Amino acid sequence: MKRNDFLKMELQDCLGIITLNNPPQNFIPTPDFIDEDALVSFLQMQEIKGIVITGNGRHFSAGADLENLKSLSLFPEELSKSLTYGKKLLSIIENSNLPVVAAIKGICFGGGFEIALSAHIRVCSENALFAFPEINHQLMPGLGGAVKLPLLAGVSDALQLLLSGNTIDAQKAKSMHIIDYIVPQKEVIDFSVQMLTQLVKDRPRYVIEAIVQSIMNSGKLPLEQALEKETRLFCKLAINANL
Repeated sequence: MKRNDFLKMELQDCLGIITLNNPPQNFIPTPDFIDEDALVSFLQMQEIKGIVITGNGRHFSAGADLENLKSLSLFPEELSKSLTYGKKLLSIIENSNLPVVAAIKGICFGGGFEIALSAHIRVCSENALFAFPEINHQLMPGLGGAVKLPLLAGVSDALQLLLSGNTIDAQKAKSMHIIDYIVPQKEVIDFSVQMLTQLVKDRPRYVIEAIVQSIMNSGKLPLEQALEKETRLFCKLAINANL
């Protein structure tokens, strides 16, 4: 599978739908799973006001293709470059200044879990399962999972999940603040699309971007800098607003 075949990207009304497209388990072929330019070009489409990420078929993603990863591990420098590129791709999604919803069905393991963690809102089916099984192969998450998970679940739960490799269900994931909504499996995508559409459909893209940027600044900038940037964004919007 070519890496650009792994993600199917399409416009649906005002949303961009990104589908992990390697069924039945949607294994991630390589850490650098799509060309950066293709992803950036898609996210920059002015018609798009929000993003939904989902998996093709019954599952979100079972994680990395271990055979490909094993082959890549024979070349440490290439492996490092691939992981760094993959993290950059997830950062592009997370920091696109558009709201991102992960619509999760079935299995969400390893690298697939890390892709889900790049979303701002996570919706899952009642039968969804989550795990970081890397420890069972004497590995650890390589696309930001060990960094992002404790920010949501706390250090204690993150340690237990990462060191045990245990699988947790939807209810446990919600109690750990990893998941925001649990819905019936047949409703996951429709719920995600409808929820996000209601939030963004009547809003100009530039206003959405300003709000998302301010929210993201709260987590990555000192408070004073985040507040200063909020002031700049507000004033820029005020010039165009119908007050």
